[in-house]
Amino acid sequence: MIIQNQVVSESGDEPITSSYLKNFIRVDFSTDDAIITSVIKSARMLVEQFIEQALVTKSLKAYFYNFEAWDEEGSYYNLTLPFSPVTAIGSVKVVGVDGTETVTTDYVATGLEEKNVRVNRILSLTTGTNQGYIVEYTAVNTAIAEPIKQAIAMLAGEMYENRQDSAVDVSIASLPYNVTAILRPYKKTFI
Repeated sequence: MIIQNQVVSESGDEPITSSYLKNFIRVDFSTDDAIITSVIKSARMLVEQFIEQALVTKSLKAYFYNFEAWDEEGSYYNLTLPFSPVTAIGSVKVVGVDGTETVTTDYVATGLEEKNVRVNRILSLTTGTNQGYIVEYTAVNTAIAEPIKQAIAMLAGEMYENRQDSAVDVSIASLPYNVTAILRPYKKTFI
């Protein structure tokens, strides 16, 4: 199965304030406040992607499609929602081949913070009568651990200090090692 996740909207305060970051990176002037606000948001978004948790309130849509035989569990599919902690499931929709979306109430949500939505397997892998599922949900972490805030500050500080690619012949596509080391215990793991 292929999953795509779309952020519909975000709201709420950032996990760290600009004054927190300015103190952290020892900036005592206000001319860069807009840049500091921007790097905090960018750092938070990168951390969210790494740990697969919403750190501000997010309304999301998860699209599930291209199911394979191994995605089947009896007569069900288990749709694991990409972001947690899930606070509410707004709707579950079946998407027809023609693109029509039909709301269904024939599902069961399981799990505490990380939710699985168990739906009846009405998709036909052979005839293609339906295309997939859409789950609309809300996620937010209301109790953000201090190490996550520290990682956001470290990453935002790095982004503030190094505003352009400065490495030559070096890949900078991943988060810095010290940030990933802090975040690793908070990353979703499946057993």
